[in-house]
Amino acid sequence: MISPDQLDAEIAKYHEQIKQFIHDLIRFNTTNEDKTSHLPIEDSIIHRIIQECANLKLPYTVYEQEPGRPNLYVGKKENFEKKEGLLFISHADTVPVGDIQTWHHNPYNAIEEDGKLYGIGTMDCKSGIALSLYTLKILFNLGITSAKAIIGVDEESGADKRYGLAYTLDQGLDANSAIYTYGGRPNEIIIGHRGLLRYWLKVNGEAQHTGLIKGNAATGVNAIEYLIKAIDEVNKITMPDKPNKYFPKYKFRQTATMVTGGVGESIVPPSAEVLYDVRLMPGQDPEEYLSKVRELIVTLDKKNPEVTMEVKVKNHFPAALISEDEPIVQILKKILIDEQIEPVMKGAGPANEGYMFIHKGIPTICGYGVSGGRFHQPDEYMELDSIDPTIKRYIQCAAAINENSIDK
Repeated sequence: MISPDQLDAEIAKYHEQIKQFIHDLIRFNTTNEDKTSHLPIEDSIIHRIIQECANLKLPYTVYEQEPGRPNLYVGKKENFEKKEGLLFISHADTVPVGDIQTWHHNPYNAIEEDGKLYGIGTMDCKSGIALSLYTLKILFNLGITSAKAIIGVDEESGADKRYGLAYTLDQGLDANSAIYTYGGRPNEIIIGHRGLLRYWLKVNGEAQHTGLIKGNAATGVNAIEYLIKAIDEVNKITMPDKPNKYFPKYKFRQTATMVTGGVGESIVPPSAEVLYDVRLMPGQDPEEYLSKVRELIVTLDKKNPEVTMEVKVKNHFPAALISEDEPIVQILKKILIDEQIEPVMKGAGPANEGYMFIHKGIPTICGYGVSGGRFHQPDEYMELDSIDPTIKRYIQCAAAINENSIDK
């Protein structure tokens, strides 16, 4: 391994290329919404990443199950299934921009200002894509070719698509350890995340013209009115507390986030539904929660036989957490301490695909990358001076994992 000063010089040599590559990635509109999830959202950006791999002479392989939704593996083909090396994880899609009037910087222009780079996906997760590739380039220059990277699709719609990173795992992707390259704070090592359950609760009533009445009430069965009652009951559901020192500010939470219903201004609504977003702590079982919802539906159906209710699960996976004693955590922790940064191990409130890798037996840091802020908010940004230190830490982690693999 070269000296720290030589490593700094090697990284600095690529700094402008890395920054320009991040600019290029931000300019691709890879917005992911449910209504467009069947479209080839990431196809164009993956082709641009492949172009960068070719320029850097990095080997790559495309893994595509869903047409137009290509996952990209970067690394030696023969290492894909080996339980060796450090794997860098990222994804190519982004959340919607939202109300663009609330942005002070065009989200797709990649604007630099006061040492910050603004744009949609800067932290989540386009900087991670760029840093992954250039980390591999420098490692390969140093003769360390066990490291690898995977860039997935369709993460933002729920982090559980079978044709996304799950497909690459099904195809045999393995590693000694992994880092999900989300941006964050330089001292925070994210070792897990809460679980996620999203489901639609639908009420089926009966349509009728509102002008037709029986007594003083419109005939028909008003699905919206019954849905309001159902929401009130669902909100009373609780789960046993599972306090966890890595999630000191978090607990179980269920949130009604979207409501749809009705077919016309003068028609009693025949159907209505609500989307619930449920966040679960380690040790809280999504199936236990769903059982409570279904039991509640049975009770409500008996009280209101004129309506029917149903549950359609959209996303479903438990919380994940690795031990801070895992080698990858201890390696990164030591690197930070050597830099006189006091590391903090914690769990994330938002969920990601880290659970997939953890459940496969790949100890995964579920978030560590460039500094910045405003995830999923207007004026998302990264701090440009965090690029070089982050890549250096990635390289040091990969070199240490490589040495541990050789020792075994």
